[in-house]
Amino acid sequence: MYVEEINVFSAKDNHPKDYVEKAYHVLAKDIFEHKSQIPNFHDAVKLHQLLDAVRTSAETGERVALDK
Repeated sequence: MYVEEINVFSAKDNHPKDYVEKAYHVLAKDIFEHKSQIPNFHDAVKLHQLLDAVRTSAETGERVALDK
């Protein structure tokens, strides 16, 4: 099972532009340091697979296994 901790900012800023600025700083750091602090396309695919599995399970009443 793949698990990765992602840091989330808990402090609230005065302006929405501050959130955008922080997001760009994290993105730049990811690029320059070859890290993955922000979700990427692979994370989005996995999330949609999970949501589809939850929906299918709710409709059928059965467990749905996720592909690895």
